[in-house]
Amino acid sequence: MAFIVVSWSIWILSLIGNIYLARKKNRNVVKWVVLSIFFSWITLIANVCMKPEPSSENVGGAASGGSSGHGSAGGISSGGRVRGVSGVMMGQSYPVGGGLSIGRDVSSGLRFPNETRGISRTHCRIYPDGSGGFLIMDCGSTFGTFLKGYGKLSPQKPVPIRPGDVFYLGNGNEGFVFEQ
Repeated sequence: MAFIVVSWSIWILSLIGNIYLARKKNRNVVKWVVLSIFFSWITLIANVCMKPEPSSENVGGAASGGSSGHGSAGGISSGGRVRGVSGVMMGQSYPVGGGLSIGRDVSSGLRFPNETRGISRTHCRIYPDGSGGFLIMDCGSTFGTFLKGYGKLSPQKPVPIRPGDVFYLGNGNEGFVFEQ
């Protein structure tokens, strides 16, 4: 909603500015208004088209009736995926896209059932680092996030994660592999 309000506000301000400039320079106001509307709409359409699609919310595993966990292909803008290799999410795959929150909270993209022991509401996140790679970060979970070959992650301190890296949540029963 805020995106639309900001876009319309910018469009109205640019239209007013163009009318003012056209009158000040004794130009054809209609021509300036038409040009302003044309370029504003092009910009608005481009912004809407480039806005990332929201990823489908995956509600985890056995508690949700065996969801396959495969999101829409449009949500995989960055190419990363997380696949469960042990525990409740074993065999399920989740797109990382612009970021993937993992935990028991309803807003998590990879959501564990509430009764899953050792998993915090917001356990950890995986997100793009801006240069083609990805980072994993523990979000202050009670039982921790562990990256194989690295150890326990410090809360709120992102660590690079590469394709093939395996990470575990909580007591180690919930394992995942990062794929790209």
